[in-house]
Amino acid sequence: DSSLNGLGRIARERPELLEADFAILGEPSNAEIEGGCNGTIRVDVALRGRRAHSARAWMGVNAIHATAPVLERLAAYVPREVEVDGLVYRESLSAVGITGGVAGNVIPDECVVHVNYRFAPSRNGAEALAHLEQLFEGLPVEITVADLAEGARPGLDAPLAQQFVAAVGAEARPKYGW
Repeated sequence: DSSLNGLGRIARERPELLEADFAILGEPSNAEIEGGCNGTIRVDVALRGRRAHSARAWMGVNAIHATAPVLERLAAYVPREVEVDGLVYRESLSAVGITGGVAGNVIPDECVVHVNYRFAPSRNGAEALAHLEQLFEGLPVEITVADLAEGARPGLDAPLAQQFVAAVGAEARPKYGW
């Protein structure tokens, strides 16, 4: 959950601590230089049905069965590779969980597919959400944002960043995590 990230708290409560010309975050990255980061959005894709006893399944509409087109679109999705300031960011889109059902003898009236989209820092959160809404367009789904954290451009065009990369003698790579 991005709301628990310590940098977000500092940005909200002590923004003056983030004023700088250049910053190094000593986060585990095998001592390599990684610039910027992908953004992340988690959404819940809900499908509705009609509850019924499984002995009379024909009286209901199985919301779990209705997830098939959502899963098919996710499985067929081809993620982009996007160049941002000289680094190529790979995006990813994955179902990371499914919740549904109320009992072993009840046709479920709701099923939720939990989806995580890691998007290149050339997109903002609103654009990422619009992309997901477009992906699921035409399906009887309700999309709710569970978590959203913007990406960050690498900033490797800044002179201080270029000097740092040259001094370390390493090649900068994109940061895929957040």
